[in-house]
Amino acid sequence: WTTTDDVTAGTFTTGELVLDFSNCDAAGWTVSNAVEDVEDVAFNLATERVVPGDVFTKTCEIGVTAVGTNLRAAFGVTGGGKTFDAGLVEDDDVTVTSTFLVGANEENAESVTEITDANEGHSVFVTLTVDVPIGGTVDNGSQDESLVLQNYVVTATQVTEPSATPTA
Repeated sequence: WTTTDDVTAGTFTTGELVLDFSNCDAAGWTVSNAVEDVEDVAFNLATERVVPGDVFTKTCEIGVTAVGTNLRAAFGVTGGGKTFDAGLVEDDDVTVTSTFLVGANEENAESVTEITDANEGHSVFVTLTVDVPIGGTVDNGSQDESLVLQNYVVTATQVTEPSATPTA
């Protein structure tokens, strides 16, 4: 004896992972300086000048499309090289860091390193911080020079390995 029957197949549809940077170009830089008691004041790169002790911040609101059952993606930032005029500062002195917050708005967003399909429709608030430190000695050679930051690339890459520590 033998018997057969059909197993119903189906159509599988793939998800989508997209970051929308359209609002980032309009986001301006702000400056803080503890010595001058200045915090998060708009800074015009074309007309204003940097001094040691300045900390610059740019926050971009990035739209998230995260569609797919079991989708998880990790954030990363690459690029953003630094070019200095001779004598400005040592390459390691100027630091650039990034943070990622996810939520419906910046005030209620949470710090993250990854997003999932549960973040569909939320925004990612990416903040780049550039710290120009005050040196330990007087350095007049750093006056009237240029510091050029190349563009940074923010990525969300699907996680392909199980997490080392399971999440509850």
